Amino acid sequence: MDFQLRSKAFSDGELIPVKHTCDGENLSPPLEWTEPPRLTASLVLICDDSDAPATLQTHWLMYNISPDYRLFPEGMHKEEVLPWGCAQGCNAFGEIGYGGPCLDIGQQHHYVFLSAHPAAHPGRCEPGGVLLAGRQSGAFCAAPTTKQSGSPVFEIVFLGTSASAPSIHRGLSAQMVLYNEYRFLVDCGEGTQRQILRSGMGFRRLDKILLTHGHLDHILGLGGLISTYARWEAAQRIEIWGGRWTLDRVRDLIFGVVLRGAKPAVEIELYDVKPGVLMEDDTFQLSAFPVEHRGPDCYGYCFEQKSRRPFLNDRAEALGVPPGPERRDLVRGEAIRLADGRVIEPDEVLGDPVPGVKLCVTGDVAQPSSEMIEAIRGADLLVCEATYLDYEADLAQRFGHMTARQAGALAKDADINNLLLTHISRRYREREVQEEADLVFPGARVVRDFDHYRIRRQQPLEKVEE
Repeated sequence: MDFQLRSKAFSDGELIPVKHTCDGENLSPPLEWTEPPRLTASLVLICDDSDAPATLQTHWLMYNISPDYRLFPEGMHKEEVLPWGCAQGCNAFGEIGYGGPCLDIGQQHHYVFLSAHPAAHPGRCEPGGVLLAGRQSGAFCAAPTTKQSGSPVFEIVFLGTSASAPSIHRGLSAQMVLYNEYRFLVDCGEGTQRQILRSGMGFRRLDKILLTHGHLDHILGLGGLISTYARWEAAQRIEIWGGRWTLDRVRDLIFGVVLRGAKPAVEIELYDVKPGVLMEDDTFQLSAFPVEHRGPDCYGYCFEQKSRRPFLNDRAEALGVPPGPERRDLVRGEAIRLADGRVIEPDEVLGDPVPGVKLCVTGDVAQPSSEMIEAIRGADLLVCEATYLDYEADLAQRFGHMTARQAGALAKDADINNLLLTHISRRYREREVQEEADLVFPGARVVRDFDHYRIRRQQPLEKVEE
């Protein structure tokens, strides 16, 4: 009996997602089969790219697969042990995943997957080694880069959305922000590492952890996460950013409880956050702003794409600027000299600055300050807590939190484009929180665990449906 494998990235003719193209990581999209193979507890998957310059085969070795298990998560590391008792082997890249040579834009590749017994040679299917003779093939076209395709600059995945304590459906505070090669974990409540696995995002390149404050529902997951990183060699170095009081608690947790004097297998760097820019490159800036909550040194974070000046091709053509290095230098802000001796200044061919995408995460907030409002002003997305409803505003003030109505008012006052509400209490129905915020800021949404959004400049949010 045959079975089929399928993946969104390998649907016939579909553009492969940008994050799965050749970024040096050989990440694999999630892969699932429509009908689990029968009468087997383990298998090898072999991927053959028949359109590559030389036949490429990668493989996975899976153990203890339950009969109803249907999904291979993306980008898993070698020898990684998954929560359901499944371990994965290593392929030719030293990482789990399927990939191949970088594709030119529009070039189609056909992938064929074979399922074999674990005893089969990893580079080929020996006679009698194929399970059920099952295979699936699909063509895709490599997508352009982010700039070429107009793909979203920022993505956010909510890993935990509950207030103070977990509920049946909500984990404790954590969210992942993605931008180009960067992956940031904002807060790390208890159970975050399991939520990362369940989300399918994996641990790869997740080496920067930003903490809004030091309360246990926002940091307690660090102990298990750091222990897993060290055991699985998921990263060589971890950066943990937070206020001084927060880092004191983190230091006690990691070095006092988890390591107890032992040398960490992964380099751990603690960075004391102060208001202002924390890190930046040519296109991106991460900054922190102070937040009033219970206790000292509480911060929110802004993720911003730097503004850019578009190149005006018509003006360049009129001035006789040839394609090539001359235009590149002008985009970089450097004047050039043409063959006829004329000097062209960047201002002659560059348009007015175009603001980039801006995403802000507040963490827990008691009372928005003028400094905080200015820091988040004009954001394309604000992620804000909504722990209480307005009829219990006295409790919100007592415990240093906001109501849904106050969150909506904050978004309105700060000229926010989109508002997502998190840190939801079990004492209310989700609909009540949504409706209260919506009265002040129409379109506000209450997020759930594993909600995934893409953010574009001055555009409605795009919810990613997995």
